[in-house]
Amino acid sequence: MKALFSSKKFIAALAGVVAVLVASLLGKAGVAVDDARLTEILAMLAAYILGQGIADHGKGAAEVKGKR
Repeated sequence: MKALFSSKKFIAALAGVVAVLVASLLGKAGVAVDDARLTEILAMLAAYILGQGIADHGKGAAEVKGKR
């Protein structure tokens, strides 16, 4: 569980889930939520997760080779 919360990608995904839940709760409470703004936030988080995944690609293999 500790490793999961130390993952940048997991934290970003969790932030996206929280953003959607908050927007949903605000919508039910009658507060207008700008769907375009929410989409922009989620797209930014998705781009970050994708970019971090690309940056991490091959990182495990490099660590294994470095330990030999």
